[in-house]
Amino acid sequence: MLLKVGKVFAKASPHEVSSYVQSHIGNHSIEASRNSSRATLNYCKFGNVGLGQVAYGERVVVSNTAGLRHAYHLQMVMGGSCEVRLPSKSSAHILTPGMGIVINPNDPAHLTYSDDCVKVIVRLPVGLINLCCSDYLGYVPSDGLQFSTKAFNLEEHSLFSKLIELLFLEANSEQLTGLPVSSSICSLLANKMLESFPHNLPAFSTPREDVDFFASIDAYIDAHACLDTLTAADLARYSNVSLRTLYDRFKKIKGVTPQAYIKVRRLRKIYRHIHSSSAGRVRSVTEVAMDFGFTHLGRFSSDYKQLFGELPSETLRRKSLRDG
Repeated sequence: MLLKVGKVFAKASPHEVSSYVQSHIGNHSIEASRNSSRATLNYCKFGNVGLGQVAYGERVVVSNTAGLRHAYHLQMVMGGSCEVRLPSKSSAHILTPGMGIVINPNDPAHLTYSDDCVKVIVRLPVGLINLCCSDYLGYVPSDGLQFSTKAFNLEEHSLFSKLIELLFLEANSEQLTGLPVSSSICSLLANKMLESFPHNLPAFSTPREDVDFFASIDAYIDAHACLDTLTAADLARYSNVSLRTLYDRFKKIKGVTPQAYIKVRRLRKIYRHIHSSSAGRVRSVTEVAMDFGFTHLGRFSSDYKQLFGELPSETLRRKSLRDG
């Protein structure tokens, strides 16, 4: 599993590689022992996921004190070793070939590369993970999805490992980048991460009566998604339960308020509406926001970006470019 496309540097200094990474992948600082010219870097975009492969050619320490902000980084060592320290989690791991770790957004990290370390990195935007998260349970935790910071061995996750290999194989072919099928592979990868690695979402082992209850709630919200005035009281009346019972049920099963759940579901419908629409069907962000009952456009754009990691205008622009 190596990235053969997107060659940026073949023989460069660690600081040259660091400068490129600062601009395209994430903020960090670097300490190089010799500042030689043996560093290599490959980087490309596949769908909405970033794929990178880096080797510094000497011992370096890469530090990120503010976290990765808008992305999750899936990091896997292919050669040599890399020590990963996560101060906020009080954890440290030494990754050897075949081992990996997921670094969450906003988690400071200190990475010490051996001189022969070769690492591949998959950068998944917060928006992609949030979309899968909302599909998985219907909501996104208020503090975001957090994966376990425990290191893992790829051999123990054979299906996930094969999916990663497929991702790199297709990226190396340079045939699917930007096409709908590439986005499908990226979404499949994000969903597989939710299935494969521990995180802060509860297991979906909800009693049948609660599954039926929320399926009915979902159908009602979807049928009335264009109403800006849809409230928790409306859901309570529809479900024939008291407002207090409704709030208690949401807190127990979903971990969020009914109003927060309504907002996430409506925003998700807009995201999918933009992506599924034929070219030219969605003419403007204002139009689609109004169609789904959002009358305060500034708040709508802010909520949308917080959930999906980009403004709705950026989603629409990328869709238009993809459709040609």
